[in-house]
Amino acid sequence: MAGKAKAGRTTTAADKTTTELAAVPQPEAVGEPAAGGPKLSALAAAARVLAETGAALTCQELVGVMAAKGYWTSPGGKTPEATLHAAISTEIRKRGDAARFRKAAPGRFAAAGAAGTLTPGTAGRKKAAGRKPADGVSARSAPTAG
Repeated sequence: MAGKAKAGRTTTAADKTTTELAAVPQPEAVGEPAAGGPKLSALAAAARVLAETGAALTCQELVGVMAAKGYWTSPGGKTPEATLHAAISTEIRKRGDAARFRKAAPGRFAAAGAAGTLTPGTAGRKKAAGRKPADGVSARSAPTAG
């Protein structure tokens, strides 16, 4: 009885041959376009939308356009806009001039080649003011000569 399943026992995937498993329909991958084109990640879909529109968009607008065109849809997350914003910001910070995105205004991103975008070094938060000098006297509290 080496090749047969025992009576009363259910067969598992380990009992099936490779051809039987290949015939089982696989679930669609998350982010696959409706038109059946190549699979796009959220970042790739956002880069494509920004390149096609040529305008700066917010992440909420990007998610809506990506879903409407069938490039990418959220796999069920509660805040896909926030996730996309974080991913775009991370790419800008890590890749610098090689990034596909540029910050156009607070909360708005554009394609890297678009006019009116900020350079990657200036597209972040302002840096905090420096520390006081080691001697404990700052420029404001130093006595004036006079």
